[in-house]
Amino acid sequence: MQFNIISPDQYRAVAWKNGLGITQELAFGGASIDSFDWRLSMAPVINNGDFSDFEHYDRTLILINGNGLTLDHDSGQQDRLNHRLDMAHFDGGWKTSAKLHDGDILDFNVMTRKNKCRSKVTVSDGSNDHHLSPSAGVLLIYSVDSEISVMAPDSSAIELQGKHLFQTEAVKLGQWIITGGPSVCVEIQFAN
Repeated sequence: MQFNIISPDQYRAVAWKNGLGITQELAFGGASIDSFDWRLSMAPVINNGDFSDFEHYDRTLILINGNGLTLDHDSGQQDRLNHRLDMAHFDGGWKTSAKLHDGDILDFNVMTRKNKCRSKVTVSDGSNDHHLSPSAGVLLIYSVDSEISVMAPDSSAIELQGKHLFQTEAVKLGQWIITGGPSVCVEIQFAN
């Protein structure tokens, strides 16, 4: 099985489109970072304010650290992320405003271009084994803060240090099992 493990020193600092912060880009797929098909990133949010406009993208945002935030979208949808690993799904083109509950937070972002691909995002707090059965596409597994073990269907085991990202585009079909600490799993499926 071909795979990459991406370490924190390989993540790239990218300014927010609206200029109000910095994102750590973990990985992306597509021609370039400016016209990506999918992207995984993390960002600290230290102030209330509007999100950047990512029209033509679907977004999933996960609370990694901090006391939470509320997202108000111009669609009328509201998302309250109160606890670690709480998740919100929304249209990147919606005008979205974030209000912090009590101090800074760190979030994990998954973005997919609507006409190219979609994501399935699952999280585990590490208290139980996390089982995945991905279909063909890209599989990414992020170890939130402590070492995890990733067992592929062929019984090969990959140890993933905290804050590292596992990526494979040669997904072995069958059941994957993740054990250890908290994790975020992202399956990218491409449109036919």
